[in-house]
Amino acid sequence: MTVGFFGAGYVIALSTREEMQSFFELIKRHVVSEWPQENWSLITDRLYRRYVHLEDSDDARALMRIAAERFATLPFDYEDPALADISRENSLIDWDAGTLHEAYNDYFDAFEDVASGIDLSDFWDGIQPVRILIADKPIVYSEMDRPLHIYDDMDGPPLWLVPLSERDDEAEEGES
Repeated sequence: MTVGFFGAGYVIALSTREEMQSFFELIKRHVVSEWPQENWSLITDRLYRRYVHLEDSDDARALMRIAAERFATLPFDYEDPALADISRENSLIDWDAGTLHEAYNDYFDAFEDVASGIDLSDFWDGIQPVRILIADKPIVYSEMDRPLHIYDDMDGPPLWLVPLSERDDEAEEGES
């Protein structure tokens, strides 16, 4: 299953769930501890598990730029434990990359693309905040329409990591 970033009305499909999870694990391990004064929960909780509030999109973009700069200084190590669950034969990561930034550059670009579209919110009513979702058709259409309160009310793993057969949010949508 492919996941990606969604925001400002469009989806950028990026990778498998495991690869997306590794991206956030690497941010937690290599970036958060280097800049503890920053509000990393915008990335490690809001983006990872829920969505980035529209008013926080500029701050989230700045944090992703910090992460990208840090990744550019770190060698890509395919033996890193964060990459252990990724099947290399189906991977979309560049396993020959010299740095983490080279391996995950598409993630930073995609996030910037969807988050920068939030700036159009003055011109477009109903703009959607940035979040991660399953990007495979036809699932992506219901993912895009999922009410934000479901993300706000959830505990546990992010929806994009929950197998479709185990989701109960479809019933919740009908109850609201």
